[in-house]
Amino acid sequence: FLNGKLDVDFRKLCSRDGFYGFVNPEKIINKITRTQFKREFNKYMTSNLSSEVILITHNNHPSLVLGVNQPRL
Repeated sequence: FLNGKLDVDFRKLCSRDGFYGFVNPEKIINKITRTQFKREFNKYMTSNLSSEVILITHNNHPSLVLGVNQPRL
């Protein structure tokens, strides 16, 4: 369980932002714009984001949630 990093995913999902990632992404605290994400792409892809949930916005609307596995409809 711990070796597969499932504990980190579980704790992230149980966090406030992890919950809002599924229910209401607009309430996620960590927000960045799409432009900022594109500019700092390497930072977000190489840093340890294992405990963070980040909302990427475009024109002040939620575009993508990083850090949680979104269900497919």
